[in-house]
Amino acid sequence: MKKKVVAKEYLLVLQRYRSVITFIACAVTLIVTLYAIGLDLVRYALNGRKIQDLFKYFTTLSNMLTALAAAFIIPYAINGYRFKHFSYPKWVSMMHFAGTASTSFVSFFTVFFIAPYNREFAFGGSNFYLHVICPLMVLISFFFVESHYRYTKKEFMICMMPFIVYSLVYLVNVVFIGSWDDLYLLNTLVPFYFSMPIAYITFFTVAHLIKRISLTVSKLQQTRMFSPWPQDTDPLNIRIDVYGMGIDRGTHMENDDELNVPIGVLKAVGDHFGINTEDLIKVYCKGLLEGLKNSGRK
Repeated sequence: MKKKVVAKEYLLVLQRYRSVITFIACAVTLIVTLYAIGLDLVRYALNGRKIQDLFKYFTTLSNMLTALAAAFIIPYAINGYRFKHFSYPKWVSMMHFAGTASTSFVSFFTVFFIAPYNREFAFGGSNFYLHVICPLMVLISFFFVESHYRYTKKEFMICMMPFIVYSLVYLVNVVFIGSWDDLYLLNTLVPFYFSMPIAYITFFTVAHLIKRISLTVSKLQQTRMFSPWPQDTDPLNIRIDVYGMGIDRGTHMENDDELNVPIGVLKAVGDHFGINTEDLIKVYCKGLLEGLKNSGRK
């Protein structure tokens, strides 16, 4: 007979599961992005083109941003699997969101605005990876492994800055200085004062849609997280499970590990069952100290 997984064990297994999915998604994003940009670098070198011209494309810059975010997240995913506690700083989460919004916009803009006029530029060579595969991988990683963080309006706008800054630099160099070619045809097919507002509306719509879907997926994940407990579970049993999580974390910690408390998980559990989050944090920390004591460390 299959052993029934109790709530404490389930939460610990869930942390490892999220860590594995995170690692795979971010590793694929990082590898595919580096591969695609590497192909472009080789192509530029063989054709005698200036390497710096490659970095005039928002496609290149946005994919580099997502690759950087993935590189930052991977070590946290590894630690999450080792110690059954997956979390990472909010600034990494914001970088992840900024990259996801940027690459998704590039993919949307390419499919609906560039491909009808220049299909080879849209999907030819490495652009197929940068315009289709990488954005898809980034969306998967963001929707299915993103943390519990919620962004304020100010934080949301900070995440939009890569696009805003690039669009202004692009506008100045293409329209006013004329030192860049109109790479994205924003002043070729129609005047820039028509195309730029459309680009901004499209970008912010895509970003808000991603944010909305992420919140929906997060709610579904929380529902799954609470599935081991009936709604009428005694709060004492919840505290016992959280105490056990702390013990397990403390028992398996290395000497140089940081003492991180899964506040997002504990807050979600507390809100769902009507338990004060601070109480659960105290219970978790008490278990953590007990686990450290049991492991022979002070």
